[in-house]
Amino acid sequence: MNKYFKRTALIIAFTMLNVTSHAAETENRALVVCYSRDGHTKMVAEKLAEKFNADIEILIDKKNRTGALGNMNAGNDALMHKTTTIEPLQHNPADYDIILIGTPAWFSNMTPAVRTFITQTDLTGKTVGYFATCHRVGADKAAAQMAELVSKGSSDPKTHLPLNHKDIESRLDEKLTEFYVNILSSANSGPHPALNKGE
Repeated sequence: MNKYFKRTALIIAFTMLNVTSHAAETENRALVVCYSRDGHTKMVAEKLAEKFNADIEILIDKKNRTGALGNMNAGNDALMHKTTTIEPLQHNPADYDIILIGTPAWFSNMTPAVRTFITQTDLTGKTVGYFATCHRVGADKAAAQMAELVSKGSSDPKTHLPLNHKDIESRLDEKLTEFYVNILSSANSGPHPALNKGE
């Protein structure tokens, strides 16, 4: 019963926001930024870009993350909170109002490429959302880690979208719609915390 009421409330909220969503989309330009090694995070990013009418930026890590050695180094670098070298961006985040940042969860951590993007990018005044994917567990921690790096603990959990493979297979549309509603609500709520660039 609680699940029914939650879904009903979500539909009502989405319907109410839909009245102003077209205006919001024209006023707030959105950019989806993600790193994806196996394609799951990229797929979610593409669906978000479609829903938000957003541009998409796929981060390219110059360090090899494939094969047995690449996998081992990838996990170790994520655990050690290391940055990396990424290819130059094709889009300038300064031109956008909403930034959605996505990562696969490597041992419950964001990837080095996403950590590099966040530490190198001034997100002051932006509405920022966070999405993370994992096989079973860890996406919630990776999303919270991104938010902590950006907003120093003042992020609204409603702007986090953790997804495991079961979510992606069976509940993705519902999850994306809820995230969409929450991000638009955040975008219309006023000023947002600044990033201490370079930390």
